[in-house]
Amino acid sequence: MIWLIVLLGILGLIAVLLAIPVTVRLSFDSERGYSGKIQYLFFKFRLPPEEKEEKVPSKRKEKEEPDEKKKGIRDIIKQKGFSGFLDFIAELTSIAGGTAKRLISHIRLKELKIKALVAGEDAACTAVAYGAVSALVYPIASTFITIGKCKHYDVSVTPDFESEESSAKLFFHASVRLLFLVIAGLYALLRYVKRIIRQKMEQNAKTEPVTENSK
Repeated sequence: MIWLIVLLGILGLIAVLLAIPVTVRLSFDSERGYSGKIQYLFFKFRLPPEEKEEKVPSKRKEKEEPDEKKKGIRDIIKQKGFSGFLDFIAELTSIAGGTAKRLISHIRLKELKIKALVAGEDAACTAVAYGAVSALVYPIASTFITIGKCKHYDVSVTPDFESEESSAKLFFHASVRLLFLVIAGLYALLRYVKRIIRQKMEQNAKTEPVTENSK
């Protein structure tokens, strides 16, 4: 009987831990870049993460590796400038339409602020850039505000005809229960395993006829 009480106590503790939300605060400024923190109970993780010293790759490796790499959130939050802001918004758009979209419905967005000043070389370039940035920012902001049931938000994209350099500021405060993060992680892992298995099966199917003919 004691083992049953211990088991129920452990399961109850796990249920409580999974129900506790993970809180994310992130701010961005074109000049300073990203800063923020992720907090769960008394555990805190600062953003961006501290960079470790990496060995300088040889020229031969640099040629082999492509210059353009797919950037994730971890790489994007190390960026500065208006391009870093656009990369972050683009990544949010891909998340909203990718495997992580299941997680978005469980996010509680407590505050969202986006202020972008779009500039160009002349009035025509500014107008074109303003249209492109507005088409990128407003839809994704509306998606997160609606799904996250956010009551405190301020989103604006403004053309700046007096400057030649664009700037942006961003702040958001959101939380999501650990349970949904675990479920989203397991779902992504399952999709990855299925893709690997499918690739191996396709490779085996291609090599089997070759081995039979060789015999």
